[in-house]
Amino acid sequence: MQDKAQLLELPALFKCFIKKATQEWKESTDHDLTLTQFRMLYALMVEGPAKSVELAEQLGVTPGAITGMADKMIEKSFVVRTRDDHDRRVVHVAITEEGRAHIERIHAKQNEAMSAIFTKLPDEDIEHLRRIFTLLLERTNLGNG
Repeated sequence: MQDKAQLLELPALFKCFIKKATQEWKESTDHDLTLTQFRMLYALMVEGPAKSVELAEQLGVTPGAITGMADKMIEKSFVVRTRDDHDRRVVHVAITEEGRAHIERIHAKQNEAMSAIFTKLPDEDIEHLRRIFTLLLERTNLGNG
């Protein structure tokens, strides 16, 4: 078992890293999307229309946050809400062609920004980080259900 002081330091280091990565995100291009908004649009582009609850789970935010983001994206004509044909109570969020074009314009620059952050790490370390974060997220979700 690791020294408890080292374990307590991990969340602070992670928080600092996220802050710097988010700062890099904001400075990398001239767009008006937050990182979470970008991730939402990208998920809709790749996976197709989704319910707010599904998007919230995928992005690690609340369904209410998705509603707020969707409202902002609707104002920009990047997404639309549609009712399910079989159950009118179910609402899906879908990306528009304008949203798709916007994501495609900024996606390459964002890849460059993220690559710059991780450039000093070998691919093996990046894969370890992905595995570790996935494992930690799975373990923390076990306590939520």
